[in-house]
Amino acid sequence: MAAKMLIFCGSDAPQKAFPPFMLGSGALATEMELTLFFTMSGLNIVRKGGAERVVGLACEHHQERQVRNAPTGVASTTRAICR
Repeated sequence: MAAKMLIFCGSDAPQKAFPPFMLGSGALATEMELTLFFTMSGLNIVRKGGAERVVGLACEHHQERQVRNAPTGVASTTRAICR
């Protein structure tokens, strides 16, 4: 009998939206049976355009941290990577 994993995705905040997919990828790589359950604001991830919005928010958050903590020139490099 194959092992099973059930993951609840209850948020569309970038810091909370990515881990379920990383855990799920690991489960599938080890041939586990995987179920992702989306609830509350996590449903926004699977709605049309939702994943792109979450990635965009993650890039904006990353850019803000880079601008505050990095030397000049790094912010423009980060913007290019996030596009």
